[in-house]
Amino acid sequence: MTSSLAFLRITVGIAWLVGGLLKVLDPNYASGVLAPMLTNWALRDDAIGAFITSNVLPNVDVLAFALKAAELLIGISLVFGLFTRLGAFCGFAIVAAGWVFQHGFDSAAGYGGSTFIVLMTMLFLIVAPASRVLAADRLFVRRVAAPAPAPPPPTTIEGSTA
Repeated sequence: MTSSLAFLRITVGIAWLVGGLLKVLDPNYASGVLAPMLTNWALRDDAIGAFITSNVLPNVDVLAFALKAAELLIGISLVFGLFTRLGAFCGFAIVAAGWVFQHGFDSAAGYGGSTFIVLMTMLFLIVAPASRVLAADRLFVRRVAAPAPAPPPPTTIEGSTA
């Protein structure tokens, strides 16, 4: 069981690393990919669209840098099993924000799409013991020895003077 969790953790970590590297290597990521996607999400006439228009779009370059760094750090965290739960939580937060911004909760299709599947995978990695095999987290776990059992009480034989 734990080796399959390690396989899942490492595989998902590689996907995060590849995604982050592709964003880093794309010089037009902020203006050519992220800004049009956010603009499309902002077209909806609701609170999410207003938030994206007023807060996110003016800071698209900062968001692009943060997403690149976060995806690389999440990938490193999951591949090497270093701060696994924290990395999985950060990945969950990023995917959850994307799922909410693209209104994945509005239709049944939003619950069967790839974004929702990644969202549930990240949630699973937060709660599953995925850092027990092939993980640097094992180096930081303090191994506490079980307390020694109490010695048995002295036995006295009835009628003895000892």
